[in-house]
Amino acid sequence: MIRLWGQPKYAAATGKLAGYELFLREKQTENGDWQLPADFSKFSPSTMANLIGATLKTLPQDFELVSFNLDQEQFIDEAYTTLLVAVQAQLDYALVIELTERRGIGRKTIQLDDLITAAQRFQAVGLRVCLDDVGTG
Repeated sequence: MIRLWGQPKYAAATGKLAGYELFLREKQTENGDWQLPADFSKFSPSTMANLIGATLKTLPQDFELVSFNLDQEQFIDEAYTTLLVAVQAQLDYALVIELTERRGIGRKTIQLDDLITAAQRFQAVGLRVCLDDVGTG
């Protein structure tokens, strides 16, 4: 079982709620704890888009943005662009795609040009992209 957990994000200037960053967690059957999945690729883009859409319906709607992390393999997968555009079309606030340093499980060698092309694709369809700061110190 998977869920998205929302971490509030606050505007630096006002201290008011600006939105949420959503984190994917998987329930471990042996102990019932929620943990970061070891393999993000086992969840299809459509599963993730449906999960994002369902999660966003449960959040208050008086904020500016929601960010969602993609590992590098997910980020370059064109299916995510298409599905996240559909999610964004249903929102009154910005959906921000955060590229993480996680490479995925390595089925594909990812070059810097692949990441740049994917970022340009997201931007061309009106989705914001930023670099996730996890692990950067």
